[in-house]
Amino acid sequence: DTTPDSMADADPSETEELINHAEVDGFLDVRAEHVEGADEGEPHGEASPRGWWLQRFLFPKDKMGSFRGVYVPACIGVIGPTLFLKISAVLAESGLLLTFAMIALISLLSFLLISGISAIVTNGRMRMGGPYYLISRTLGAELGGAIGFLLVFEHVVAVVFYLATISEILFLANTPDPTAYVFDSRSAEIVSTVFLAMCAIFALLGLRWYSIIAVLLFGVKMIAVFVAIISFLRPGSASPQHACLHSKDCFTGPSEESLRSNLYPVKDFTLSNFVTLFAVVFAAFSGLSCGANLTGDVKHAGRNIPRGMAFASLTGVMLFIAMAMAISSSVWGLHDLGNEGRDLVMLISFSKWIIVAGMVACCVGTVIVHLIGGATAIRLMVRDGVLFGLDVKRLPFLDSRQTWLRREWQLLLIWLIVQCCVFAGSPDVVAPMLSLSFLFLTSVVNAALLLLILIGAPSFRPKFRLFSRYTALVGMVLPLVVMFFINTTLTLIFIGAFFVVLVVLMILSPPAEFGEITHAVLYHQVRKYLLRLGMTKTYTTKFWRPSLLLLETKRPSEFEHENPELVQFANALKKGGLFVVASVVVEEYGSEALRMRDRLLDAWSQLIQRTQIKALPVCTIAPTVRTGIHHACLLAGLGRMKPNTLLLDWFSNMSGMCPAEYVSIIKDIQMTDMHIVLCRNFEALNVAAIQDHYRRTGRPMYIDVWALPVSMPSHNVKGAWPEYNPSVNMCLQLANTLRMNRWWKQHTQMRVMALVDNDSDVFTEVARWQAYMRYIRMPAAIRADSVQARIEQFRNRAPSTPKMRAKDPSEPQFLGPHAIPHVSTDSLFFSHVDPDTRLRVVNERILAHSDSTCLSFLPLSPIPSDELMSVRYLGDLDALTLNSPPLALVYSRTEVIFTDL
Repeated sequence: DTTPDSMADADPSETEELINHAEVDGFLDVRAEHVEGADEGEPHGEASPRGWWLQRFLFPKDKMGSFRGVYVPACIGVIGPTLFLKISAVLAESGLLLTFAMIALISLLSFLLISGISAIVTNGRMRMGGPYYLISRTLGAELGGAIGFLLVFEHVVAVVFYLATISEILFLANTPDPTAYVFDSRSAEIVSTVFLAMCAIFALLGLRWYSIIAVLLFGVKMIAVFVAIISFLRPGSASPQHACLHSKDCFTGPSEESLRSNLYPVKDFTLSNFVTLFAVVFAAFSGLSCGANLTGDVKHAGRNIPRGMAFASLTGVMLFIAMAMAISSSVWGLHDLGNEGRDLVMLISFSKWIIVAGMVACCVGTVIVHLIGGATAIRLMVRDGVLFGLDVKRLPFLDSRQTWLRREWQLLLIWLIVQCCVFAGSPDVVAPMLSLSFLFLTSVVNAALLLLILIGAPSFRPKFRLFSRYTALVGMVLPLVVMFFINTTLTLIFIGAFFVVLVVLMILSPPAEFGEITHAVLYHQVRKYLLRLGMTKTYTTKFWRPSLLLLETKRPSEFEHENPELVQFANALKKGGLFVVASVVVEEYGSEALRMRDRLLDAWSQLIQRTQIKALPVCTIAPTVRTGIHHACLLAGLGRMKPNTLLLDWFSNMSGMCPAEYVSIIKDIQMTDMHIVLCRNFEALNVAAIQDHYRRTGRPMYIDVWALPVSMPSHNVKGAWPEYNPSVNMCLQLANTLRMNRWWKQHTQMRVMALVDNDSDVFTEVARWQAYMRYIRMPAAIRADSVQARIEQFRNRAPSTPKMRAKDPSEPQFLGPHAIPHVSTDSLFFSHVDPDTRLRVVNERILAHSDSTCLSFLPLSPIPSDELMSVRYLGDLDALTLNSPPLALVYSRTEVIFTDL
């Protein structure tokens, strides 16, 4: 029930909500009638019904309909001074038939814009904001912001165009000889400044007063149009086929002979001339978008805006046709008049000053509506945070209504911008810019709507029946084609500037609450390519890259405070791969666990955004950490785009995890195809110290790769080296991938560290590794250390003869480090030195070279299957890496280095 009585009984907050959002059709009409009946007192009898209606029409208190809110502003912009000043010159050069062709093309382009805007306004509830609001709320802040800059540019160019046209009108009206007229830029700037100030004052009065002024200006302009048409339909004094030198001498009145003399263009008329004239005529229709400037003050935007803009476009076309027919059939030989035909309408009409008044009224009304439209777009762009340097969060007073300056600053800004541009030149210079901006707006809007259709956005459900994917396609392509014909250079500048602004907004604009079409497009494309990626049956290591899964049991706040280096290391290491940060909520599945998970995901998202790392958060719910990690490893990613490398912090940094559970997790992951990287002492990874070392010494610090089979005491098995081949290669690949990051490449250098049994083998080992590094195309320094002194300490034991594999003469020497390892489980270092001492020796070697080392990679041996040995495994790792620099223990079961083409 929407009667006034039901309103009085309703809750005031609910009533206000209905009023603000216009959720019930007809509710505002009932409310307006109720208020007006109380205030105006229609039943009082003091005013006649006709007088009461006139007062309500001139001073409305409710929202406007199609006529005042859409039709009048659009008609003021469409029926411009071109109808009076330019049409005779256009007819003189192109003839009546080609002028009709221009009007037909203009009608098609206008329909394409109306179709796009109508699809937007019928897709949801409209509020205050004009075209920018319609577009940004449909297409998102990024694309909407880029179009917003285009809209502001169009408003500024339109204001400059119509101000220059006012100057031209006044100069022509006061020039006795039109053939001697020359555009005076200095005088034009003065006239433009005066009229701009006057129009800005009218705009400051607000939309309500503008609607009243617009109706009056519309009436003046329509009177001038009808006076002009009727003036050409009266009998003339000249006779057809009579050579004339002046406009009045050529006026014959309606005549078939005069019509035939003006049907065709001049002899030297070319396509270039047609395009130039089309740009001038089309500028008159650029004001069509003004019909959407008052969306917040229109009763039913989804119905009134399409209807009002369509009737405005139809009115403009019909008046252009009528004026063209009247001039062509009443003036003999327009092509002979030359520049004198510029003021033909003023000379032939009953009163020159009625025509002047109509043209000035048209220009003033259009300038006011463009100032309001530009100011509204700027205010909303500031509110959305897409206007660089002006942001409501940084400058909250920009969205305040407390003082007059805070309410109207955007109008003053658009006035200042226009004031700086009034020196642009004559209307003929500005008209192509205005036409191009309107055409580009039409193309971009239809292109964005076509994207919405192609990606199948469920929320895009326009009710405008004449809109389809085919109209959107034509609306995207045809305006661009016309733009390239008008001016190729300016068109390329428009396109380039638009995409530059779009890319900048995609990077810098804050997230919008009303969604982003770019996100929908990315989602659509990512889904499509993920499906294509899943269809790939073959797998090759040629394009392998690390996709990381970082498992963390700490809360994000603790993790960021205690170990930020690890996440920065992972972010640099991924190099185009996937990076997932996983955590586990150790609870039984339930509502409380789900709330904890949501809070944890929000915290991780904030940390990712704050640190600007390129990662995705994942959170699972499981009764134990081990089970949760199983879930994360198996389910993280999508399709073939899944993590392939697991990053684990050292067990002492993993809260809520005992050593046995830590070893069990490593053992579980080693049964899968995932690579493992155990990270220890990464809290000592000081990026500032690395940079300072490079600045002081001029030499980079080393990323060491220890290429040796560190067999654990719990893994004292002969011939264990083959299991380490993929792990050593993985160490090399990770170190090289890390240095592909620009910062790491500048400040670090990779170094391969090897051990030999005898001092005499050092040079041989270095040469073999140099050959291998050249083979795999990885630049690195090579260093080999001898452990001969340690071996001699254990000579009291019975030495076992090392069983070295015989060299194959056909085998290339650069395969040495892996095909014939100098220090293997069969070498003297393993046969004469006990396991615990071996660990201490390797640890001593790592520490001895740690002065200039910022990070080390070391192959990780697999966990033995024996349970007792598994328990000792973590202790051996601890002894191996004790007090070491930041160190990554790497385990891999598959090859990650590809050397063939």
